[in-house]
Amino acid sequence: MHPDEFSFYGLVESLFDTLSWRAGEKEIDLSFFISKNISSKIRGDPTRYRQILLNLIGNAVKFTQSGYVYLAATKVQKDDQDWLRVEIHDTGVGMTDEQQQAIFQVFTQIDESRTREYGGAGLGLYISKKIIETMGGTVGVDSEYGKGSCFWFLFPVTEIPDTEENPENKEYLRRHSKLSVAICLRHRKLADLLSEWLHANFGFEAFPVGPCQDFKALSEELMRHEHALGRPVQVVIAQAEGCMPRNHSPLSFAVCLEFYQRLTSQYPPLEQCIFFASRESKTVDCMEGVKLLHFPLNPKQVGQVLETIEGEISVASTRTLPAKGPSLSLNSTLGNGENPTKGHILVIEDNKMNQAMVTRVLSRGGYTYELAVNGAEGLVLACDPTKQFHLVLSDIAMPVMDGLDAAHYIRRHEQRVGKPSVPILAFSADPTEETRERCKQEGIVGFVPKPFKSAQLLEQIERSLSK
Repeated sequence: MHPDEFSFYGLVESLFDTLSWRAGEKEIDLSFFISKNISSKIRGDPTRYRQILLNLIGNAVKFTQSGYVYLAATKVQKDDQDWLRVEIHDTGVGMTDEQQQAIFQVFTQIDESRTREYGGAGLGLYISKKIIETMGGTVGVDSEYGKGSCFWFLFPVTEIPDTEENPENKEYLRRHSKLSVAICLRHRKLADLLSEWLHANFGFEAFPVGPCQDFKALSEELMRHEHALGRPVQVVIAQAEGCMPRNHSPLSFAVCLEFYQRLTSQYPPLEQCIFFASRESKTVDCMEGVKLLHFPLNPKQVGQVLETIEGEISVASTRTLPAKGPSLSLNSTLGNGENPTKGHILVIEDNKMNQAMVTRVLSRGGYTYELAVNGAEGLVLACDPTKQFHLVLSDIAMPVMDGLDAAHYIRRHEQRVGKPSVPILAFSADPTEETRERCKQEGIVGFVPKPFKSAQLLEQIERSLSK
């Protein structure tokens, strides 16, 4: 043995990343849940730990054709000493009582047919058992034939106390959060475990739902939990297979956006969706309101993403605008005269998905809006003497009349009738200097590149209205 200080969490994370390719080929969902009562650093032989875990987790993946494999680790007290208990659960072939009695013996495989199918000589578990016993621990298995197994081991552990300077432990501070999170995965067991872990380690109000057959069923679940919580559900963590037909696999950006759009049409209070995709996908933002993560399901990574979302929602909800505007007091009221607004904005956008994104951001930012589907319609609204807008937010590329022409004619109208110039912001997927320069020439005062974040859009609006 060669004892050293190492990160148990980091070791497990590395192993699951290594095995994710093999699991992905069989559509097995991998995850691991490490209790916050385990210090960031422990003392032991990392090579032996890795050998034991690689054998047990590797076997679980090998003998599981579909379903999931997850690791759960926690620290327990035994004989006034700290012990590490690790469990590896799978939904694999399982074993009979007789097979469980013999599984740790040298050169043991469950039966010859499985030896031919899965390979291996049966040495791995025997060697792992000997290493664990050498370390003063025990190992065992609980299994049900045809339903899966749980291999576990338990041995004394020496921890390195966490300090304030240890950055690995900062996410494990228990706190109270008002962020409400629904978790809809295709395997309810993983949704249960993730919700418990997020609540215990990050303080989020997380709860499992589904799997649901369709968007209507999921939205009904969200409304039911909203009633129980007394506030809207803000985030959904989803796996497409948990809510949509299987023909949507592998998960793509287009599927993510379709999911988000269809779900928010059923449940408008939703702020964000986090999707889990196959192993080849990376952690990215598809666009406003949608984030994409990849298996293995790493709960700590999920918690960090939720912290970011919570910060974005908090910033958006606390924004204020100076009481200044080009043609209408920002402290005025619209409609029935009872509801104050930060500003009334004309949105010119032809894409329905972008319309939904922009108007949701504006509504949550405290603005009212009117919508035009092309530059010609926008021009009519902007020139209507019965309308008063604080700002125009326009796409560039649109049918009938584009955003540049609309801005040009809006400015000509303002000059002709002596009307104060309304700020015009443009958003476009073409952020080149040439496009920006053409915007300036047409009197457009700001540019928001697509895809945009809600905070970015609201900041541009605030900046334009404060001038």
